[in-house]
Amino acid sequence: MNKERKLRSRTRLDHPIPVSETLDGAIRDLLPRQREKNRYVLHRLQLHWADIVGAVNARHSGPVRLERATLYLDADGAVWSSELSMHRQEILDHIAAFLQSAEIRDLRFHIGTAFRRRWRPESLSVRRDKLDLPPLTQEEIRQVALRLPPLEDDAVRDGAFRAEQKRAALEKMYRQGGLRKCPRCGAYLKEGGTVCSSCSREYERSTLRALRAVLRQRPWARRAADVAPYVACEPWMFYRVQRDLESFIFEKVRSGWSTAEENNLAVQLKCHRPLDLISPKERDSVLEYLRQRKQSYVRTPGHGESPQKP
Repeated sequence: MNKERKLRSRTRLDHPIPVSETLDGAIRDLLPRQREKNRYVLHRLQLHWADIVGAVNARHSGPVRLERATLYLDADGAVWSSELSMHRQEILDHIAAFLQSAEIRDLRFHIGTAFRRRWRPESLSVRRDKLDLPPLTQEEIRQVALRLPPLEDDAVRDGAFRAEQKRAALEKMYRQGGLRKCPRCGAYLKEGGTVCSSCSREYERSTLRALRAVLRQRPWARRAADVAPYVACEPWMFYRVQRDLESFIFEKVRSGWSTAEENNLAVQLKCHRPLDLISPKERDSVLEYLRQRKQSYVRTPGHGESPQKP
């Protein structure tokens, strides 16, 4: 009785079903190591994070690592990190209710966007969806067989034949108007898609690279419209790159490791004006202010990694 009372006070939960008797608990019991169990729990939290903290908070934060009963969260700005940290206990209670256990006892907040690169159901292509493919005629099946190269292994030949049949059915469905193709790579898209997930990620990466280069040349820009003649980007892309560049350059100035070029870049980022419109006295004042700042909460790329130059 004393053990039961002690456990109940520690978890602060009144479970109708013991965790060990649930499907989730049974799956965790099958995993051999604690590392695999943590990965499984982290995956469940990532999939259902919007249900745990709400849709608005989930758009600006997400779990990225679970280690030693501590859940590490990324937030896409200092404001969101501070706001969520004030509700630490409430988030822990919601996580405990979702997992039906209090195995996560602490939260750590970092500024980062690693949670955006996690699995997103809306970006999946049709290859992971079950489609009602149109049947092939005997002539179409014969043409599929004729296109196959000569293969000696029966298993390999059968697998290649099934894959080619599916491709032919997808192409037939596309000709009938039931599917669309990615304009960049030609991959089949599910209904409502415009480009495939691979091309979307590559476009995002190339846009961010171009935006970093433009902001280093025009650091006084305030919004996405200011760099529109040079690179087309979404507002969230602009503010993300701008925050990363400011964190990196301001920290180098504060620590005394910055070059003369980086000092000029920091002054323009802070004043939002070109260098020729900033007087030498104002420049020295801004640099002195940045050197006297306390250590900023710089976005970390991940556990055990060193910050990379934007």
